[in-house]
Amino acid sequence: MMCDLMEWRSQLLSGTLPKDELKELKQKVTSKIDYGNKILELDLIVRDEDGNILDPDKTSVISLFDAHKAATEKITERIKEEMFKDQSDYSMHSRISSAPTYGLYVFVRNFVCRIGEDAELFMSLYDPQKQTIIR
Repeated sequence: MMCDLMEWRSQLLSGTLPKDELKELKQKVTSKIDYGNKILELDLIVRDEDGNILDPDKTSVISLFDAHKAATEKITERIKEEMFKDQSDYSMHSRISSAPTYGLYVFVRNFVCRIGEDAELFMSLYDPQKQTIIR
């Protein structure tokens, strides 16, 4: 999804698209962003027909509610379409998700670097019994 968005962004920034294709691409980008936000359980951004964000200070509560309801239905339909379209990917995903997974929580207390310089933080797990780094 991110690769698609980056490719579409470069097309939008190139300035070579005709108006109708530009409008269509903008709608495709906003729809993909809204779809991703729904999957990530982020807030829904209410938009008008052109894909512009509705200003809650200038839009009535009823219009805002209707737009929110329409956007929710549209995104829900899109998720259903994606689920049916990607059945092969889903079966592979279910096999991967059934494999045992582990989580690791790391809390970095302090990391010092100079502003403006590139910095990388490398971490590894160490087995004290074997006295080796776990790979």
